[in-house]
Amino acid sequence: MAFVFVNAFKSGLDSRRSRITAPQGSLSVGKNIHINRGGEVEKRKAFVPFATLPADQTKGLWATKNGIYVFGSAASPTIPTSVRYQQLVAPGSPDLSEILSVDTYNGVPYVVAKFSDGTVHHFYNGVRITDWDTIAPAISDIDTLGQSLAALISTDSAVDATYDTATNKITVTASLAHVVFAISASVSNVAGGSDNYATVIITQQATASHHQVATVELVGGYNPAFDANESWEVIINGTPYRVTSSASGTGTSARTFRGKVYATVQGTLYFSDVNNPTRWTTTFTNSVGKKEDTFAGFESLSSQTGGAETLVTTAPYQGFLAVFARRSTQIWQVVAGDPSDNLPKQILDNVGSIAPRSAMNFGEMDVFFLSDTGVRSLRARDSSNSAVVFDVGTAVDPLVIDQMNSLTEAQAMRACGVVEPREGRYMLALGDKVFVYSFFPASSISAWTTYEPGFTVEDWAVFGNQLLCRSGDEIYIYGGVSGGVYDNSLAEVELSWLSADRPGNKKKFKGIDIGCEGSWTISYSTDPTSNSYALAGSVELSNFHLPNFRIGASGTHIGLKFTSNDPTPARISSAVVHFDYTEPPS
Repeated sequence: MAFVFVNAFKSGLDSRRSRITAPQGSLSVGKNIHINRGGEVEKRKAFVPFATLPADQTKGLWATKNGIYVFGSAASPTIPTSVRYQQLVAPGSPDLSEILSVDTYNGVPYVVAKFSDGTVHHFYNGVRITDWDTIAPAISDIDTLGQSLAALISTDSAVDATYDTATNKITVTASLAHVVFAISASVSNVAGGSDNYATVIITQQATASHHQVATVELVGGYNPAFDANESWEVIINGTPYRVTSSASGTGTSARTFRGKVYATVQGTLYFSDVNNPTRWTTTFTNSVGKKEDTFAGFESLSSQTGGAETLVTTAPYQGFLAVFARRSTQIWQVVAGDPSDNLPKQILDNVGSIAPRSAMNFGEMDVFFLSDTGVRSLRARDSSNSAVVFDVGTAVDPLVIDQMNSLTEAQAMRACGVVEPREGRYMLALGDKVFVYSFFPASSISAWTTYEPGFTVEDWAVFGNQLLCRSGDEIYIYGGVSGGVYDNSLAEVELSWLSADRPGNKKKFKGIDIGCEGSWTISYSTDPTSNSYALAGSVELSNFHLPNFRIGASGTHIGLKFTSNDPTPARISSAVVHFDYTEPPS
């Protein structure tokens, strides 16, 4: 009797090829599992409820050595004692609507937050940084406003928006032909400012073969002294998209690096003074009334390329700073001291990041990030440290792109990454799925799988060796406080089709053995055109020393499926399928 032996699952998911031609041992389904250091399939741990927050009163999640933080604009909501609350107050006391970016500086949070009136503000340890009140009006104008508003409107899956600097018009186009969208626009003028307004014109009606097109013209003078705080709003199908001119000139991402905080503003990279994250102006008045220079400043990255693409985020890379736009990436040498020593090192065209919170250092060499084409990484080409874009996610890119296509653009842009602290896996939360990368080079393991926790992960935080996440008003801890808690979520594994390297020969499949720990149900199929599986049996330990699971089925290929939903650890190390040829092998 012949047999086919699968003794490792090092490849993880492989969606690049059809299941019938994918390499032996690769997975077509790997749900709620990961690949361990030995190349075995291992069930994920539970996402255990850790803290319930007051309904709709807080946003975000972060952790420093001092504790676990959430943020809000209310004065004193009732917060669980295991969580710290940081109140963020903006001028006029609008409600906090979104945490755009968080990093740690000197042990406390540095936060970029967006508010219900469309304004964006920076906070250090809960205190608003007022230097941006000077910077934002100085660099914002009708064009930065239009570009920001168009980008915000484009997060609506029903439409796409572009801004024309020559006409001060935003063109809004329906995503699909024959679909009609409702649109209106307004401006909340500030006393003493220009009499600004917005006009909406439908320039093309929707038909069976034509997309509806509308223009929003931004009309009026522009006086930065007053108009920076005016709120401009476009409503698409009842959903408001609101931004202020000052918000269009305020950094939307923040990254601590070499004693400074770096923030992206349109096509410009701003940075704080060294060892002072609250000082962003190039001069300040000291305690005796004398002006002094600082090491704060900015670099115009749009002057380094042919385009003027909006910057998305930054990440440390090999001692340099990688600065991502959506379709390009620049590598910069930035210094703690005199910014005149900052230098552009490399420009990588046609690849960038769609999701600012996806960019994450992984190990000593890579920066992982989500692009429009899937998960990518920056990696050193050679000893020169010149970066090359590595398609680390190629095995799951079709699955990642399918998941992005199922989301709105705004949801895809909220994808967030983290490196799990106990095992060092990169996890990318994208909608209701988490794409998990297990990398253990000493064991030649480079494998993607997925988690489906049953909710959408909105934020990650690492506190010591604990991984936490937030969904709605609930905080979860992966594996529980002990790190060893499991639940009854369904772990599901489907192998690529097995042919014993003879896909043209018919076989009589007779039995299945499995090397495993924990409870698993085994199913099989010999029809590659069907998703129907027959039950072979269930097992709680390896059965190599016992009679195998008898099956009687014929075909050229066999597919194996393993499932487990017991709240206990479970793993699979190997599988064997016994068969006879029904015709002599060629």
